[in-house]
Amino acid sequence: MLSTLRCRSSRDHCGAVPVRWLAGLLLMLLSGAVPAAGMPITSGHAGHWFAVDRSGEGWVLEMRSADSAWLYWFTYDETGGQRWMTATGQVVDDGEGGQRIDFPQLVVTRGARFGADFDPDDVVRELAGSARIEFSGCDQGHFSYEAFGQAQAFPVQRLARVMGSRCETPHGVTGREVADHAGQTGSWYDPAHNGEGFAVHWSTPTQAIVTWYSYDSEGRQHWVLGTGRLDAEERLRIDDLHSTRGARFGAAFDPDDVERFAWGTLDFGLRCDAGDARCASVIPAFGEGVA
Repeated sequence: MLSTLRCRSSRDHCGAVPVRWLAGLLLMLLSGAVPAAGMPITSGHAGHWFAVDRSGEGWVLEMRSADSAWLYWFTYDETGGQRWMTATGQVVDDGEGGQRIDFPQLVVTRGARFGADFDPDDVVRELAGSARIEFSGCDQGHFSYEAFGQAQAFPVQRLARVMGSRCETPHGVTGREVADHAGQTGSWYDPAHNGEGFAVHWSTPTQAIVTWYSYDSEGRQHWVLGTGRLDAEERLRIDDLHSTRGARFGAAFDPDDVERFAWGTLDFGLRCDAGDARCASVIPAFGEGVA
């Protein structure tokens, strides 16, 4: 059985370069830096971002319009279990021509079960804190947050771009490869599974990065991550989907505590604003079938 997906990000059109909404992963944060002078936020700032000292946690930043954004934060709790948060953000002026994105409410969830046992009425949403991101260039940024009794700030740098996006001026880099399936980039969910979902991000015409924000069989948050390609049937297939555990949230985070392990496979049949997904996990508690 396949789950039916809907796209829940705004978009200009399908099958062409997404102008207003582009998804990206902010991976691996680095604490303790002072932000440099800001710059205007563009759709090209969406993409993969990282700092090498915190490999194993990260963010997905999605630009939904010129003045609004969506944030996913995949990280850990205080005991080494997985945690993920979401937030809606506003692009605001930050002085001297710069801008930032403020996320006034980071939301954490719990309670739902994976797969066929999922019931959206079981999802409990709680306010966890707030966050902010700004950029000093096309490939450098700064992230800060207050959540769960902690406050930290991290410089971030770009890991990969979103296919079809540009941050540079017209005199900057040109000639980037673009494919029709660039329009699949964004957030996807099953309307019957409101409270979990996927972030699909095409970084090149041949590679997409997918994060899946869900739950385990006990109602605890669970997220998985992997890279995929189109197969012979034009389905986006992720054969290296993996999960993690072991690290702690915030100041206690140590990348050496992160344990990565295989989760299984996932594939999508995506169209303009709808699609389907199916999965198969090597972990018995998750099984296979409905994604």
